[in-house]
Order: sequence, then C-alpha cells, then structure tokens
Amino acid sequence: MSASTLQPTRVVIPAPATTRRGGAAALVGTVALLGLLYALVVLWPLGRWVDERVTVRVAQAAGREAHTAETLLALESAATVAAVLVAVLVVGVVRSRVPDAIAAVAAAGLAALATETLKLAVLSRPETSGFSLLPGTGSFPSGHVTIAVATAVAVVRVAPPRARAVTGVVAATLSGLVGAAVVVAGWHRPGDVAAGVLVAVIAHQATALAAARLSRSGRRAGCR
Repeated sequence: MSASTLQPTRVVIPAPATTRRGGAAALVGTVALLGLLYALVVLWPLGRWVDERVTVRVAQAAGREAHTAETLLALESAATVAAVLVAVLVVGVVRSRVPDAIAAVAAAGLAALATETLKLAVLSRPETSGFSLLPGTGSFPSGHVTIAVATAVAVVRVAPPRARAVTGVVAATLSGLVGAAVVVAGWHRPGDVAAGVLVAVIAHQATALAAARLSRSGRRAGCR
C-alpha cells in the first residue's frame, strides 16, 4: 500500500439546507415587509395622513428639544461612521474574523447606497393633495436611521461573544436615539424611521448569506 493511500481525507460538512433556506426566506420576508410599509404609510392616503399627523404632533410638542435633536444628529457624520467601521475591521483582524468584519462593513455601505437609491429613484413620495400634512418633506427611508442601524449591527457582528449582549444594548440604544431624533427634529416621519431599520436589516441579511456562500465555496475548493 502506498503512502498516498494512507493520507487522511478532509471532509467538508456543508451547512444544512434548511438553514440556508431559512436565511433566504428571512431576507425575502424583510423585503416584503418594506414594500408593505411603503404601501401603508406612503401610498395609502389615510396611512400617510396618520404618519404625518404623528410627525407634526411630535414636532409641536418638542419645542426647544428639536435643537437638541439636531445637535445629536450632527454627531452622525461621515467621519464618525468611517471611524466606527475602521474599528470593526480592526476588531475583525484581532479576533481572526476578517471575512465577517468585511461582510459587516460591506453591509453598512450597501445599506447606505440602497437607501439613497430607494428614496431618490424607487420609493418616492407621490405628489398628492387632501390627506397630506407635510407635502414634499422627509424621505422614505431615513438615511440617518439606515446608517445608524447598519453601523450598529456591524459592531455587534464582530463583538466577542461575552460582550455581544452589552454591545447589542448600547447599539440599540444609540440607534433608537437617532430614530427618535429625526422625528423630533421634524426631518422624517415615523414610517421613514421604520423603513431605515428594515433597509439596514436587509443589507446585513444579504451580506451574511453571501459570506456564508463564499465560505462554503472556499471550503469545497480547499478539498480538491
């Protein structure tokens, strides 16, 4: 018997098909939820009116707090977001999770690009009269909220397991503050905020699926 026949064979155990299908189904479901939200709070006159009524009431009740909200939102600058995403990459290198870190950063970039595309070219607000309190204001989805949530989730994705719960609470709190601030400042409607969250989730779902697929392909190629 030759030595080559005694060499062990590497066995690749692929992810269960049910897990892969579950991730794809979750992505499709979130996209469908975004479409449903758009129909309810933008296309449906009554839904749009309710969404705008809440915005007006909050802005009227906020008073001077609107200035505080704008000050908070000013902290979400391109430099701040870039610094956080660089930190995500550094953590990925330190924890030997570079592919995950790259996927998380890519999700943040994809979310920002998707939001700009959606609100400017796809999910625009129709010019209407009647059930309308804020014609021509706001946008669907909120870019500030999308970037805040996408960046926050990127941080959680690379956090050590022991710190993930605390990191998640902090990330959710900061994202929630941004979501509240854009409404208090009168920049967006609540529906825009919810849409921003969904776009960020979609981006992370998509990159997670892509990363998993690339990882499986890499393992299979390594066994040939």
